[in-house]
Amino acid sequence: MRSRNKPNGIELNQSIEKFREDLRLGKHVFSAPKMVACFGGSSIRDDNAYKEDAKRLANKLARQGISLVTGGGSGIMNSVNEGAYTINPKQSFGLRVNAIPKEKFEHGATAIPQENVHSFHSLAIRLLTLIGCSDAIVFFPGGFGTLEEVFSLLVRVRLHLMERIPIYFYGKKFWTGLLSWMASDVIAVGAIKQEDLDLFNIEDDIDAIAQQILEKLG
Repeated sequence: MRSRNKPNGIELNQSIEKFREDLRLGKHVFSAPKMVACFGGSSIRDDNAYKEDAKRLANKLARQGISLVTGGGSGIMNSVNEGAYTINPKQSFGLRVNAIPKEKFEHGATAIPQENVHSFHSLAIRLLTLIGCSDAIVFFPGGFGTLEEVFSLLVRVRLHLMERIPIYFYGKKFWTGLLSWMASDVIAVGAIKQEDLDLFNIEDDIDAIAQQILEKLG
């Protein structure tokens, strides 16, 4: 028998007050008039070209006055924050989760001003804040965390729980296998429809993503 102190998910053990704190905190992140969220793996190797591409995208967007927000960690996230920070530190934001080990964030601390670092108790509320404050979203390669964020976002858009915004998956080599699986097996059993694949774009060109975002955000 499962103990009452050990529910199936750690987040289920969060107090109502902590969720309320997270909700109040989320409101403070919506101050930037234009913001793009970037997701990606915290453990991507330093020699991986995706990290430089992420930094370059953030740099291009920040030059046009767009703020960048990430999960505030290392890897892809740190590269995005660095790209924004070098243009204007005030345009670099990081939303972290207290339950995640601090070492996951140690390489992301210098590229985000302290006033732009916000820590949440709940992964769920953190994710809702990340997508809720954003005018466009870019997914770079990542692991389980990134994949969870991908499908959580697509579910919300598909169910019309949020307004549809531009969503990009960067790196065709990385994402094509997932797309092929969805376009064949998942559609074949009727779990999704062909038009659901139009909710996002897979791109291999950072300049094209930046230009499309700038055009859509004005």
